[in-house]
Amino acid sequence: MESQDAGRSSLFSQERSLQKMKILFITRKYPPSKGGMETLSYNLTTKYPGEKKIIPMKEKNQMHLVWFLPYCFFYLLFNSKKIEILHLSDMVLVILGGWIKKLNNRTKVAINIHGLDVNFSERKGLLAKIYKSYLKLFAKEKNYDLLICNSHNTEKIAKENGFSKTTIIPIGVNLKNKMNSCGKEELYKIIGDQYKDKKCLLTVGRLVKRKGVNWFIDQVMPLIREDAIYLVVGEPDWLKNVASELDLIRETIRQNKLEKRVILLGKVSDEKLEILYQTADLCIMPNIPVIGDSEGFGIVAIEAAARGLPVVASKLEGITEAVQDGKNGFLLPPGDAVAFKEKIELLLKENRELIRKQAKEFTLENFSWDNLIPKYQIAFKNLCRE
Repeated sequence: MESQDAGRSSLFSQERSLQKMKILFITRKYPPSKGGMETLSYNLTTKYPGEKKIIPMKEKNQMHLVWFLPYCFFYLLFNSKKIEILHLSDMVLVILGGWIKKLNNRTKVAINIHGLDVNFSERKGLLAKIYKSYLKLFAKEKNYDLLICNSHNTEKIAKENGFSKTTIIPIGVNLKNKMNSCGKEELYKIIGDQYKDKKCLLTVGRLVKRKGVNWFIDQVMPLIREDAIYLVVGEPDWLKNVASELDLIRETIRQNKLEKRVILLGKVSDEKLEILYQTADLCIMPNIPVIGDSEGFGIVAIEAAARGLPVVASKLEGITEAVQDGKNGFLLPPGDAVAFKEKIELLLKENRELIRKQAKEFTLENFSWDNLIPKYQIAFKNLCRE
């Protein structure tokens, strides 16, 4: 009994010491803006226990960095001695790591690194060249102590680009405070009563080439059963090439005469997205390989699977760490239209209740923020011991 009490006391003391650390979170991606990075920043900063301060840039337009960065510089100037851990949401903010190291070298700097952090510098165009030069100038080892990668794929890309001092903590999912379960009637209010009794395939994400939406419409939709419709949620990547991918998708729909079977929903509210996740039949992630633009993790997969929506995805890059084949989804060879067609048709015929239950249980067990926050605590604690 005494040893058990001592063990519990030790764990309690460790937990208290973890919470006592003074942590400053700075993020340029935060609600009400939407996206994977925004979701990560919100859940990490709000769920992390203990003494902390959050400085978020809530504006979606990144031109606001013009005032946000100077504000952060001045805040660090007057408060650097109070901060034990500085956490930055991504590599764009690495310059702040260098700044606080000059002010107080005892402060430890941890940065979340995403696939786009290193992929963007390999793109064409002036902005990509500027960003590449920026990383070369400021993303030096002396300016950070830990890079937190969201997947083994992201870590691999980071190391190939010369970054070190990495660890891996996946992105989590949070279902608390979500709306109650809903039925098909709510879905038809979004897409129209004319689609009653149709099988609904759903894709959520930015309309960029690597997401494979255009490929799926062109190569797979003509092959699958006529009563299956394809719902696409997302907007183009305005930074990359304005609306070229959206234009291409629209042309592909027209050429294949799929106007009645492919519905481009654009940007939707959180409430509507919740309805879509809960009422669709399958979530499709038909990613294709694109040089210099890989999928870091695949947060949509766990968002869908956590609601019991089976995922059919390409076995590619970071998706393979969000989707565990046969557990919370199914992985297929990228670009294999026949494989996608056969798996989709098989799943649409089967009773998916058992698959839904298994997908939800596995995802919540492995990707719940309640299970991931302690990993951040341990990572930060280890930094303070160095």
